[in-house]
Amino acid sequence: MSYQHHYTDGTPIHYPLGKVVCIGRNYAEHAKELNNPVPTEPLLFIKAGSCTVPLEGGFSIPSDRGAVHYEAEIAVLIGKPLSRKPNEEEVRDAISGFAPALDLTLRDVQARLKEKGHPWEIAKSFDGACVLAPFVPGDAVEDLGDIGIRLSINGEVRQDGNSSQMLNAILPLLQHIAGHFSLQPGDVVLTGTPAGVGPLNQGDELVLIHPSRLPLLCEPFSCCNPAPSAGTLSMPVRYSRWRLLVAGVLLLLFVALLVAGRLLHWDDQLRLYWGERSVTAEQRAAGIWLPDYELALETTLAGLEDEETSGLTWNPLSGTLFTVTGEQLVEFSPAGVVLRRIALNGFADPEAVEALSDGRLAIVDERRRLVAVFHLQPDVETLELDDLASYDLGFADAGNKGFEGLAWNPRTQRLLLAKERDPQGLFELPFPGEDGAPGALQALSSQPLLVRDISSVAIDPRSGHTLMLSDESRLLVELDLQGKPRSFISLFGGLNGLVQGIEQAEGVAMDGEGNIYVVGEPNHFYVFSRKR
Repeated sequence: MSYQHHYTDGTPIHYPLGKVVCIGRNYAEHAKELNNPVPTEPLLFIKAGSCTVPLEGGFSIPSDRGAVHYEAEIAVLIGKPLSRKPNEEEVRDAISGFAPALDLTLRDVQARLKEKGHPWEIAKSFDGACVLAPFVPGDAVEDLGDIGIRLSINGEVRQDGNSSQMLNAILPLLQHIAGHFSLQPGDVVLTGTPAGVGPLNQGDELVLIHPSRLPLLCEPFSCCNPAPSAGTLSMPVRYSRWRLLVAGVLLLLFVALLVAGRLLHWDDQLRLYWGERSVTAEQRAAGIWLPDYELALETTLAGLEDEETSGLTWNPLSGTLFTVTGEQLVEFSPAGVVLRRIALNGFADPEAVEALSDGRLAIVDERRRLVAVFHLQPDVETLELDDLASYDLGFADAGNKGFEGLAWNPRTQRLLLAKERDPQGLFELPFPGEDGAPGALQALSSQPLLVRDISSVAIDPRSGHTLMLSDESRLLVELDLQGKPRSFISLFGGLNGLVQGIEQAEGVAMDGEGNIYVVGEPNHFYVFSRKR
C-alpha cells in the first residue's frame, strides 16, 4: 500500500513524504534494557521515506531475516521548512502534527552488522520499517511535555511512555536535528521509544494508542488486515463487537465530516459553486471570473531550486514579475526567465512583494511585522533594510502567523494586506507619498473567505476585484469590491489544466491583460489565461 500523510479526520496532508529522522536511546530505561550507555547528546539516524507504510489495514514484516522488534514512538510531522538555527517559536510553528508510530528493527541483522562495525541501515530502513498512524493537528496538542504513547500486543500493555520521560525534549530535539539535517515539509521525526521493546510474531494483535489526554479522534489506532498473508500482523474483529464497531466508525466518520466541512469551508465553497450557476455573462465580464481560466504555462525558475519563493507582483512599468525568497528579491519575465537577483540584508522573513503605481516596490517582513518601501535602481545588487523606509504593521505577538499577502489598490491608494490566521483577515493601510507617514491599519469587514489560510493577494487593475490565494486549501478565490467571494478555482491536479496540482502556492499576481501568475515553493511558476 502506498503511503500519504493524513490527519485523523481523513483529510489528506499535501506535503510529499520526505525522510524519517530517528533518535536512539532517548529514554533512559530503554537504553538500560539494551545494556547501552545513556548518550550525552542525541543519537541520530535516518530511515528512507520509502520504508514508510500506513498503520490502517495491516502491514507486513519480513519472515526470513530473523527477529523483527517493535519500538512504539511519538512521530512529529514537519509542515514548514526550518532554518539551521531555529528558535523554539519557529520550531513549534513548523510542527504540523503528532502521531503514534512503530519503528521496526531487524534485530538479528542489526546485531551481526554491529559486530562487524558495518552500517546497519538494512536493519532499520527495509520496506515497511516505519509504520505511521494518521496525525493529530499540531495545534491540538497544548503541552509537548505530556504526550503519551502506549502499545498493547495480544491485550497486554508492552510499552507505556510519555514525552516527559525523554532525555531530549521535542522542541530542543528538533532544534538539534535542524542544525544537522535540513527539515522540510513532509519530513517525519521519530522521537525515541520507551522501555519494553521486543519481538513481533505472526498473528500478533496490536493496538497503538495516544492516551486520552489528546483529542478523542486520535485514539485508538489498530494494526489489522482482513486477509493476512505470510508475515502480516493482524487484529481480527470478533463478531460480538461487530455492531458496536460499525456504529462507532460511522459516528466518527459523520463527526469528522462535519468538522472537516467547517474547517475546510466546504459548505461555503458549495454555496458559492451553486451561486456561480446563476451569474450572467455581463456579470462575468465585469470581474475576473476564475472558472473561465486554465493553465497556459508551467515551468520552474532556474537557479532557485534551493530557495523558497514567496509572494508575487506584476510591475507594469517594467513588464516583469518580482518574487522574494528568504534572502533575495528576484525579477523574472512572464515566461519564467530569471533576469536578476538582489540580496536582501537585515530582513528576517520576507513573505510578500508588491509594485506600487509610482514605481516603488514594497516588501512585507512577516516576523519583523513591517513593510519596507523603496525605488529599485537598475544596477543595485543588495538592499539593506536599515537603508529603506519601513513602517510598523502592529500585531507584535503574531510570530510566524503575521502578514503573508500584499497588494496595491490604485483606486483607493491603499495597501491591501492579508493576515494568514489568528486572526485571519484582510486589512487596508492608507499609504501617502514617499515622505509621509501611513495612516492607521484598518480591518476590512469580516466575510466568509472560503479558505483555511491566506498566502497571497493581488488586485485586478481592470475591475478592482481581489485575487486571494490559499496554500492549505489549494484555492484561488475572486473577491468583489465589497470583499465577498465571487468565483473560485481549485489548484488540485486534474482541474483547470493542472496535471500534478500546485503544492505550497505562495504568490499570485495579475497583469493588465488579465493573465494570472502563481509561484509555489520551492521554485515552481504557473501562468493561467482565459480560455479562448
